[in-house]
Amino acid sequence: MNQFNKETPQTNDNYGMTYDYGSLMHYGGTSASFNKKPTMVPFDVNYQQTLGSPFISFIELSMLNEHYKCKERCDPRTSVKCEMGGFPHPRDYEKCICPGGYGGARCTERPSGCGEKIQAFTKWVTLEDVVDNNRENEDFLTCNYWIESPVGTDIQVRLLDFTKGLSVDGCKYAGVEIKTNKD
Repeated sequence: MNQFNKETPQTNDNYGMTYDYGSLMHYGGTSASFNKKPTMVPFDVNYQQTLGSPFISFIELSMLNEHYKCKERCDPRTSVKCEMGGFPHPRDYEKCICPGGYGGARCTERPSGCGEKIQAFTKWVTLEDVVDNNRENEDFLTCNYWIESPVGTDIQVRLLDFTKGLSVDGCKYAGVEIKTNKD
């Protein structure tokens, strides 16, 4: 089978989960390119820079647990009830495995460590943070900022500057992920 063949729902089972552009198993957007131009482009071009990753994603971890039926071993009457798409840890049903950006016992809290909860304002506010590491896969630092606003309002984010020279498929040196979807 050619590695660049398009898959269909009949040939590819995503276990009912959304497509994972940032999958460890996904090629980067310029993989096998002779001229550094894209060899694949997602329907939504906003995902172009997210194609591929050197790290296992939450969706892949969830799919593995689904494939090996780990989630079925959890008794829903006694297992922790995970939120935000998280699921009970297969070796400790009182703990959740949470998607990136979420933590706590039930995936309802901002993870501890770098970052903070911020209330959005009607005027632009500058948030400055330096998060980078020029070494691949070493001491990867994650900061989680939760920007909140009243229900029914929008939040606008503008990146004024970003690490130069480290732009590679999968963002293995530095990156920004802005969660905009309900999932």
